[in-house]
Amino acid sequence: MKKISASLAIISGLALLSACGPSAEEQAQKEKMRQDSIRQAQVADSLALVEQAKLDSIAAVEKAKADSIAAAEASAAASSSKKAAAPKPKKKAEPEKTKEQKASEEMKNARSNSGSSGNVEQDKKNSEQMRKARGN
Repeated sequence: MKKISASLAIISGLALLSACGPSAEEQAQKEKMRQDSIRQAQVADSLALVEQAKLDSIAAVEKAKADSIAAAEASAAASSSKKAAAPKPKKKAEPEKTKEQKASEEMKNARSNSGSSGNVEQDKKNSEQMRKARGN
């Protein structure tokens, strides 16, 4: 009898231990929490990668901008040193106009402005120029 009661005690002890463990529902919930945790970590990693890519892009744009400004300044400095080294060509002196040429130009100006512009003072000026041009 002692053997039977001892084996019965061992069997009931094992049954008690297995009954105290987590149920299938609890195990499923625990697995779901683990999967959610993994998914959150992946999302966080993705967001970090996107943010890093954004920062890298901004840094590249700023570097390109700085390089462009430096190149423009270097180009301006090089062209200004070339301009300083090269003498400027002198303008040719225009010959003096004769009285006839001046009168001819005044006539042309007066004729082009001879139409009624709607401005009485301008029309008087034009008429006076015509008289002066004819008088010379």
